[in-house]
Amino acid sequence: MKKLSKERYRFIRRYHQLILKRKRRRAKRKNESIRRLFPTKIPLSAQRLVAPAAFNIFEPAIRTIFLAFLRELRSFVLLKHQPVLIDFSSTKTMSTGGTLLFVAELRRIIRLTNNKIPIRCLPPRNTKAWQVLEQIGVLELLKCRKRVIPTDGDVVHWRFAWGNKVLGEEYDTILQHYDGKLTDGIAKGFYHGLTEAMTNSRQHAYIEPRQDGLHIFDEPTDWWMFSQEKDDMLTVVFCDLGIGIPATLPIKKPHLWQKLMTMFGQVTDGQAILEAIADSKSRTGKSYRGKGLKQLLEVISASEKGILTVLSNRGCYRYQSGLEFQQNYKDSILGTLIAWQIPITKL
Repeated sequence: MKKLSKERYRFIRRYHQLILKRKRRRAKRKNESIRRLFPTKIPLSAQRLVAPAAFNIFEPAIRTIFLAFLRELRSFVLLKHQPVLIDFSSTKTMSTGGTLLFVAELRRIIRLTNNKIPIRCLPPRNTKAWQVLEQIGVLELLKCRKRVIPTDGDVVHWRFAWGNKVLGEEYDTILQHYDGKLTDGIAKGFYHGLTEAMTNSRQHAYIEPRQDGLHIFDEPTDWWMFSQEKDDMLTVVFCDLGIGIPATLPIKKPHLWQKLMTMFGQVTDGQAILEAIADSKSRTGKSYRGKGLKQLLEVISASEKGILTVLSNRGCYRYQSGLEFQQNYKDSILGTLIAWQIPITKL
């Protein structure tokens, strides 16, 4: 093998030094760009958690991936007590149901840890997803410095509220924006239905520990809500992270539950939701999980364009154009999510 000349050896050595210097410079710029996103340094022990491309709880395959992401987030922070860096860079679509469930889970985790375990994020590359996270306060919550001003029409109209009180105490932050925009019938149904959903959340949703493996008792009766008034349509999405309607039914309505067990042998979550709503439409009396859905359904059924969707644990109920549907999924959302859409100008 021919021996390299001194000039050739020096050239190769300088070349490799230059390549190494460029790599170090790029790595330094990358680390500096990440540090600029946060007010404090990310702990070296932080677990990087890649957020899914779609936040969706209706499409079965996408739902499975999304709910696995939420399980990992709970596990890293609440079980392993690890700081987490949520990487939203691949996230492109954020549907209202999935996004609200994520916000609810995130805020619950932060509350349970007293905000002592850092959770930070890398913002999405997708402009729409980035605007959504800004609009609902997630970027501020995760102390992300790289911010954006929401401008898209299907983002800026969304409003977010959360708490553990009933509607009368939260009126100014929720319904005041819609004063004068709703007909009397819609406003009344909206008020009573939402009040009942909040009351159910306080009285029934958290009567037992949530089935997430954490065995947490006496949790605050929190609820979370998105609302939007756009193109003469009012859309509301409401959720709690309680034990779910199917788990509440045998406790609050044992006779109805026994009847269903006799009829079906094994009651699916979808059947439980459907029967709870059907029973609420034929009975009067004390409030329980279902009465508020009855009032919402009465308002929605008066409109040809009204839609009501209820997801609880693995079940899903949907009312549209006078027809009722129920189905079941493989994965549980570990809570209840109610979404409705109605015209605000007339029934």
